[in-house]
Amino acid sequence: MVADRHEYIFRNGSTTYYFSSRFFPPQVRRDVYALYGFVRVADNLVDYQPVDPHQFHDFRSLYAHSFSSGKSSGDEVIDAFIELQKRKHFDPAWTEAFLDSMEHDLSKSTFETIEDVLTYIYGSAEVIGLFIWHESWIWMKLPFLMQPCLAERCNI
Repeated sequence: MVADRHEYIFRNGSTTYYFSSRFFPPQVRRDVYALYGFVRVADNLVDYQPVDPHQFHDFRSLYAHSFSSGKSSGDEVIDAFIELQKRKHFDPAWTEAFLDSMEHDLSKSTFETIEDVLTYIYGSAEVIGLFIWHESWIWMKLPFLMQPCLAERCNI
């Protein structure tokens, strides 16, 4: 399900993380591409100027409908993320928090309270960590990290 488009999004969105991910086994790399593709596309929709709020809202609606219906969205980035989300048992509230924070970028540049700031940080940054460090990610326990030759090359 993860296509060349995901690799393109990752490589062009974060060269450093992209090249680091090349050390992962192929399945882990595909999972990382699916996650990064989804969050990068959503973030780009609210950051690139000029911003078109309708594009973000369409993306979010397409995700929500596909996730709740179990039907393909027709968008390979959304579909790959939903497949990953279901397979890895990500809490759907994490995705909603992320999308809420991205939506905040469409209309506001300031925060009224510290709680608003913390809510934004949770959705825009902390949930990405939750996705990555979720207990179902096999790469946390990968034996390849223990191999001396790879560990030496990667300075691990």
